[in-house]
Amino acid sequence: MPDLIKTSFYKRALWPILKAVILILLISFIYLKLQGSRDSAETTRRYIQTILHNNVEWLVVVMGLMFVNWGIEAVKWMVLVKPLAKMSFLSAIKGVLTGLSLSFMTPHGLGDYFGRVMQAGNPNRGRYIGAIMLGRFCQMVPTALFGTLGLYYISATAMWVYVFLALVAGGTILLIYHNGYRLIEGVMPEKFKNKLIYYFGIINMYSFVEVVKVLLLSIFRYFVFALQFGVILALFLPGIGLDLNIAGVTWIFLSKSILPTFNFLSDLGVREFSAIYFYEKYQVDLMAVVSASLTLWLINILVPTIIGAPLTLKMRLKAK
Repeated sequence: MPDLIKTSFYKRALWPILKAVILILLISFIYLKLQGSRDSAETTRRYIQTILHNNVEWLVVVMGLMFVNWGIEAVKWMVLVKPLAKMSFLSAIKGVLTGLSLSFMTPHGLGDYFGRVMQAGNPNRGRYIGAIMLGRFCQMVPTALFGTLGLYYISATAMWVYVFLALVAGGTILLIYHNGYRLIEGVMPEKFKNKLIYYFGIINMYSFVEVVKVLLLSIFRYFVFALQFGVILALFLPGIGLDLNIAGVTWIFLSKSILPTFNFLSDLGVREFSAIYFYEKYQVDLMAVVSASLTLWLINILVPTIIGAPLTLKMRLKAK
């Protein structure tokens, strides 16, 4: 019993310290990123100043869409956890922003899992891992489907080939993900089987309507994101054609989702690389393209990350 009390005491004492360390590391990562991007940031600042003088209303629209963007993600999170618990919009947005903040400094978005789970009060919150993965797969479907526009634009392959491949890939991924763990369960040792069911069994709890709802929310969120980027590109490159704008946006989103990233800092590098790779063929101002990409990152990632950073102090070691 004394050992148990001592262990419990250490957990309670160390948890606030760990949360404080996480917050300090997060602030440090943000600072280092901004320091490392001084040149791009200075150019972007000049572009934004020009826009503020001429098209400030459109920049306000893009900022407003940032709240819509993450609001949709919060609603999607509410739908995903519904089979296990009813979650308020406020709790959902806290979980989403905490996950976003922690993803800023963790590889492959692992912080998103940790942040959402640790903000939840459900005793079975570990089962949310399967819900997060399903949400990610659903978000990948519109990214792959509409990304065919960008692929078509920079290659000679017929458009229908890309659309067909995207539909087959998206459908196969969802089918495997929805039923795959049953197949694995049949050949898995008993001691691992229960853990598999615990973390991923939630996938079988969704009805067809719920999965469709998550997919529709994912598509809606993709359109909001694409609209933001499209507006920013049009502001930074007034002469860009609509077709080139849309194709570039879909290409960059697809590349960002496929290419491996270690955290949101490398995610920014992937955005810039994808933007340059696509637009250098069309004789446009590449610095304007990079600045547009950086502006979207500042609005959609950095600002919500800063908002969500204090929420990491609210993470719970134990569910209620």
